Amino acid sequence: MLNKLRKIMGLKDKVEKKVVAAKNANEITKADAAFIIAKLRKATYIGTEFEQFYQIMAKLSVLVDKE
Repeated sequence: MLNKLRKIMGLKDKVEKKVVAAKNANEITKADAAFIIAKLRKATYIGTEFEQFYQIMAKLSVLVDKE
């Protein structure tokens, strides 16, 4: 009986870890956003690219400031 419970508990822990890992994989962390901002600032933009750059920077800045 104890072995059965240990197996169940072992599976439960593994499943919970996978759920947390999958949830974190879909989110951009503050460090991720800061890295992307740093790389975007180094690039050169022409015409309409600058408008898209500005919109993305605004969104990422909110993420960095929020956390």
